[in-house]
Amino acid sequence: MIAVGRRDEAIGALVYLVESPRFEPFVSTPEGRAAYYQLGDALGRGGAYDLARGYLLALLKGSPGDTWYRQAVRSLVDFGLESDEPEVFLRDLSQVPDAAGEEVKGDIAYLNGRAAELSGKPDQALASYAKVSERSRFWAQATYLSGVIEVERKNLKRGEQLFCKVADPKKTPKRAALFGGSDFFRVRDLARL
Repeated sequence: MIAVGRRDEAIGALVYLVESPRFEPFVSTPEGRAAYYQLGDALGRGGAYDLARGYLLALLKGSPGDTWYRQAVRSLVDFGLESDEPEVFLRDLSQVPDAAGEEVKGDIAYLNGRAAELSGKPDQALASYAKVSERSRFWAQATYLSGVIEVERKNLKRGEQLFCKVADPKKTPKRAALFGGSDFFRVRDLARL
């Protein structure tokens, strides 16, 4: 249902499934965690962030190496970026351990940087953006926004270096485009401008 755009119907079916007492034995199975993720993600994509957080945070009680744990973190970061209250999501994500991996921690650092930048704290934003590794899907965005902050501060040479790091394929880390997906190339175009 989700794949064909029938999100409301999918949410109804998943709530019926997940909230049933008969679901209890399946909660910790891969299929059960997948159902929690699908419901939380669908609710969040529909704008019901508080409800989404409830289901996604339940997944953060598991192992950081679990696929559904990582997917829950990814969705929480996305919703934090979309919402007017990224701090709420950052509080939720503060429980994510370093063992979750470089990719996951980089996504959280990017959300932290965006929240700091929107709050008018450029130093804190730069520090957070610097923690976003090339394995994060937000590496290009973090590097580009660091360049924007440096240019706003009149550090034109440093801004140029950061833009070139994204724009010039010879200076870009080899794996950055792989992890960044199609958004990487949009940001590369911005950096070139």
